[in-house]
Amino acid sequence: MKNRIRDFSLGIPADRPVGMICFCKQNVHAYLDPIPHSKGMSGRKAMKGGDVYLRFLFNRKNLFTKGTVKMYGEETEVHYYVRDLLWGSAYYQKIRFVLVYSKRGRMILASTSLNLSAEQIITLYSLRFNIEEMFKDIKQDFAGFFGHFWAKSVPELNRFAPKGSPDPLLSIVDPVARRAILDNIYAMEAYALVASISLGICQMIAIKALVGGRIQNFFFKRTYTDKKVSVDSVRAYLRDLITTLLLNGYSDFSLINSIRKFQARSKTSEVA
Repeated sequence: MKNRIRDFSLGIPADRPVGMICFCKQNVHAYLDPIPHSKGMSGRKAMKGGDVYLRFLFNRKNLFTKGTVKMYGEETEVHYYVRDLLWGSAYYQKIRFVLVYSKRGRMILASTSLNLSAEQIITLYSLRFNIEEMFKDIKQDFAGFFGHFWAKSVPELNRFAPKGSPDPLLSIVDPVARRAILDNIYAMEAYALVASISLGICQMIAIKALVGGRIQNFFFKRTYTDKKVSVDSVRAYLRDLITTLLLNGYSDFSLINSIRKFQARSKTSEVA
């Protein structure tokens, strides 16, 4: 999975492909380069050399280089060792392994790009934490994964069904029931999508409030940070604002008008 990344802080040119960076288990092992097949040797050419169990390299502290990299938003002192080895099964590819230990513990990273330095690989891998934070915000602050929609047409699923058992959904032949199941799936996807959009809107408001200097209304009463507006503060502020506008009968707010129109249509359908 190749893509192109341009990051001025890391000094990666735009025309240089960056491959995949991943975290390895402690029992990962790779291979040395094969011995050159000299002329006159019998047998087929070797594809790999001897085994290298990377976890044992942590015992050789003299191999490690001391440095400072940005991990999870802060400058961290690390010790790292870089080794390019073959990895794979049947087909072997040269992989750049980076062994790291710091106050956070030790880890083994692997990069398919041999052009990246150890500091760049460590920094790029630590950026994945931003994705984890996004999922946490969607789940905890916006309940994006809490919408459970179910239809009577959905058959009961057996978690302990034997391997190879037919899928219960294949037994649904009624077009109305199949449509209801699809609508149920679309509802769950739409619920998560709306939560993601709401998160993005709150993030933009938080950035705008920080840039514009209008931050005094976004803080909780018992909490004060160094002039940084959190997404949860924006969400709480908007929740209270919209509730206040609804209670005061404010009619010039487009979101409130949309809610009232939806409520009116719901009441009309119930009466009919």
